[in-house]
Parts: sequence; C-alpha cells; structure tokens
Amino acid sequence: MKSKTELVPIKMPVAELLQQACDMHKHCYTDLEAVKNVGLDMTMVDAIPQLVLDLSKAHGEWIRVKIGSVYEGKELKKYIAELCKFRTDLARSIRFAAKKSGSHLKVPYYKSRSGFEVSQDLNDLAVMGRQKKWMLKKINFDMSILEEAVEHSFNLTGKIIRRRQSKPKNSKERKARDELYSKLYTIVQEIRVCGKFAMRKSRRRKLYANSYWRRPKPGRPPKVGKQKTEKRETVKTTVITREKPTGHPPVEPKNTNPGPPPDS
Repeated sequence: MKSKTELVPIKMPVAELLQQACDMHKHCYTDLEAVKNVGLDMTMVDAIPQLVLDLSKAHGEWIRVKIGSVYEGKELKKYIAELCKFRTDLARSIRFAAKKSGSHLKVPYYKSRSGFEVSQDLNDLAVMGRQKKWMLKKINFDMSILEEAVEHSFNLTGKIIRRRQSKPKNSKERKARDELYSKLYTIVQEIRVCGKFAMRKSRRRKLYANSYWRRPKPGRPPKVGKQKTEKRETVKTTVITREKPTGHPPVEPKNTNPGPPPDS
C-alpha cells in the first residue's frame, strides 16, 4: 500500500463505507486461504478495525464543525438584516434633515444586502452625518447613533472576514476526515478486486460486490426492465363465399317421399 493515499471524491456515505469495511474484514477471514493465494496483503485487512474507529471519530468532528459553521452563517445573515433596517432609518433621518434645512444633500436609497456593501454604507452615512451636524441638530437627532453606525460597520467587516477565513471546507477536521476516508476506501476496493477473483467460481463472489451503486436512490424511481411482448396468436378465419346468380330459376329438389297410398 502506498504511504500517501490520494484523496478520492466522497460519493458514497461514510456510514455505508464503514459498514462495507467491516463486512470485507469478515469475508476476508472467512475466505482466508483463497484471498491470500491471490496475493492480498493481509496487513491492509488487519488495519481495517482501527481505520473504522478513526474515520468514525473524524467524521463526527467534521459534522460538529459543519453544524457550527451553519449556525454562524445564520447568525451573520440575521445581523446583516438588522443592520439593513438600521441603515434605512439612519438614511431616512439624514434625508429628512436635509429636506427641512433646504440642503441639496443627496442621500441614496440603499437596496443592497451584501455584507461588505452594508458595512461601507453605514460608514458613508456616519461620515455624511458628521459633516452635517448643524443640519441634524435642527431635528434633534441623537448624534450617538452616528458613532453606533461606525461601530457596526467595523464589527460587520470583522465578522465577514473571520467567516471567510474559517470556512468548513478548509478546516483541519475535514482534511483529516477526507484522508481517512480515502485510505479506507482504497483498502476496501483492493479487497473487492482480490475477493472477486479468488471466489470467481463460488457463489461467495457476490459478497465482494458493491451493492450500494445498485440500490435505488431516494427520489429516483427504480429501473424497470423491458417487458417482453407476447406474440399474438394468429386466428384462422374462414371466408364464406357466395355463388353468383346464373339467371336461371332455381330448380326445386325432387321429393322422394311417395306419401300416403290413394283411396281404393
């Protein structure tokens, strides 16, 4: 076996691979002499139990990180939605102050919900409000809201950067899971090849086949074989022919019965 196993794409569920690895381990020791005769390295077979435990643990750690990342993503979206409302209220206040004071200040109507754009919009509104403090004072605007906008702007940018740097697909937990999966998958495939050849004349050959790919997947209708069309039986039909009229009157058949004797 190679010291460094190439990563294989995970197309089969981890739970399915774990079960198949345990089955292959059992089948190999049942057919021990046969698989050894075809050159199967039994050190790979003996490594299966520990690999199963390691992969199960690594997969659990990866799921924990993935669930945590999903929760962080939901919290970030919720925070951005709240800041969008905050941005709308702040822009409306500055726009109203400009209208009341007769200023020609143009405050845009923000529609973007992108995190970085929301952060930049809050910073722009804070700068705009600081430059027009005299205008905001006329409507008794709370100036601490401008400082709050700056704080939210920096806070949101930091959250987005941390979120991008800690993506689950780049985590060490996923890398460890993928490496163990690839190593165990490679061993199982090697056992399948040797087992099928060793038991090629036995019914036990089917035990080394991967039945997962033949199962109907959820949401996909099972394949239906082509139905044989029955041949229709040919029915013999009798054709009734009619004689053509000849133009002569029909001849009455002679009565052969003489009838009762005449009266004497």
